[in-house]
Amino acid sequence: MGITEQQCVRKGCVWLENFPGPWCQTADSPYIPSMFELGFDKLTDEQYATLQYAILSFFALSFAVLFGSSKFMINAEFIVIGILFVLAWITRYHNIEHPKEVVFDEYYFGHFANSYCNGTYVFDIHPPLAKLTHYFVGSLMGQKCTMDFHGKDELSKYSDYDQYVPYRRISAFFGTLAVPLAYLIGREFKLSVQASVLLGAIMLCDSLLLSETRLVLTDSQLFFYIILSIYCALKLWNSKDRSFSRNFWTVATAVASGCAFCVKFTALATLGWIAFVTYLAVYTHRKPIGILRCFVAAAISAVVFSIPFYFHIALGKHSSDADWNIDLEHQQLLIGNANYNPRAVPPSFISHLIYLIKRMLEQNAASLGDHPYASFWYEWIVGKGALLSYSEHREDEDWHGHIFIVSNVFICYSILLAFFVFFPIAFTMLRGRVSFRLSARETHFLKTGFLLFLGWIANLLPYALVARTTYSYHYLPGQFYGMVMVCLIFDEVPHLFFSLFFSGEQLERILHKARAVVAILLFVGLFWNYFYYSCFSYGFGLDNLEYSKRKWIVSGL
Repeated sequence: MGITEQQCVRKGCVWLENFPGPWCQTADSPYIPSMFELGFDKLTDEQYATLQYAILSFFALSFAVLFGSSKFMINAEFIVIGILFVLAWITRYHNIEHPKEVVFDEYYFGHFANSYCNGTYVFDIHPPLAKLTHYFVGSLMGQKCTMDFHGKDELSKYSDYDQYVPYRRISAFFGTLAVPLAYLIGREFKLSVQASVLLGAIMLCDSLLLSETRLVLTDSQLFFYIILSIYCALKLWNSKDRSFSRNFWTVATAVASGCAFCVKFTALATLGWIAFVTYLAVYTHRKPIGILRCFVAAAISAVVFSIPFYFHIALGKHSSDADWNIDLEHQQLLIGNANYNPRAVPPSFISHLIYLIKRMLEQNAASLGDHPYASFWYEWIVGKGALLSYSEHREDEDWHGHIFIVSNVFICYSILLAFFVFFPIAFTMLRGRVSFRLSARETHFLKTGFLLFLGWIANLLPYALVARTTYSYHYLPGQFYGMVMVCLIFDEVPHLFFSLFFSGEQLERILHKARAVVAILLFVGLFWNYFYYSCFSYGFGLDNLEYSKRKWIVSGL
């Protein structure tokens, strides 16, 4: 039975005569949801919780942009970092046990971590650090390695809290750290406090990162190590030659880079970006970093990259269903394998390492199969290519739950807008350098903007050129450069405008107020968006009408 026009209106919907579009609920009674009915009186418990988080985040970060740079606040920087950390912790760990079933690639990464725990052989197209982290830390947190992730053809439900929640908590921890770290990166890029807080807020509300950090997946670790590498590199570039600080940040950059590369090979784009900027001495205002120091850092990174492979080899002594990925020479080392030879002499660690990397790259290149949720780079940048990782429908309760891994449409278009705004400004500045010498601020703006664009492109280009199956989460590292660009434009455009009329301390006071007002207005949109569409990150259910109001967001524009 269809509904009447009066019933449609009572549901808060807009009735359209003879409307044949995709919003039709039945063939004979088409209607579309009204986007203007807020419906606060009909919120579920989950919606009410996320609304509370959104309101708390709005007021906390509004306080940060208003007073974060005030001189009367003691340790204001630490207060802002603390606020971002607490908000990130709350939003990442909320109801993390849901869904209580194997979601998307938990089927693989949960199985890999359990295989280490049970001493069976593991083979994956990605290096082992993230999977080992799940195993080692999960064991300390009480993880039970009893779940047989590959026991059935379909995804299974978890029977015990300790079979999966410790692993998810590890992913959430890295996703939590990424938010205050984004603020610190903004400050190292010489962004204002308001712009840096805005960067943290964008990270906090990003649906792509939020969805990834709440499941047994490895991209939250990859993303954290990548932006940690950027932060350490910025500290290195701003350090004095022959100082303890330069030595410390050289080692820190090398270690962070090695960790990033040992999670996924795709980190190479950012590591190459760091090497490029270091070699050109773009941000080093004193003596450039020496070539010898660069080689030492590369050597440290190589050692850090190799160490997890030692544990990977040492833990996987018994045969598993992954044996077919390696040749007979290596199969004979696995206890229980049909080709096992107790007298076989194992290869040296270096030889074994080189062989494993070679096989990983070969299998990675062979990832060419069709997938219903595969997507392309040109879809990611406009918020398309949603990857449905969880779906549950209880028709008798009119309950529909989904988790989508996809970038936020509003953030994606903000990034594109920021790039479109940057280039006319940059080219105008470059044209005017003939008549007026560029100031230090303008020079920094140009260098930072062009390098952010380079980082964004460098992280997209491999997926445009390499013929392999790609997914929306591959945009995580590249998207970060775009987020920083948004905040760079947020900082510079008001300065360009108000500097025409004011100068000195008066200019700084006006800029502080203007940026604070704009940031707070942006927070309204960011946190409303977080609240309204959080169902697609947390996976809580909505009725069919409420789901229909929101489903456009996961399809892009």
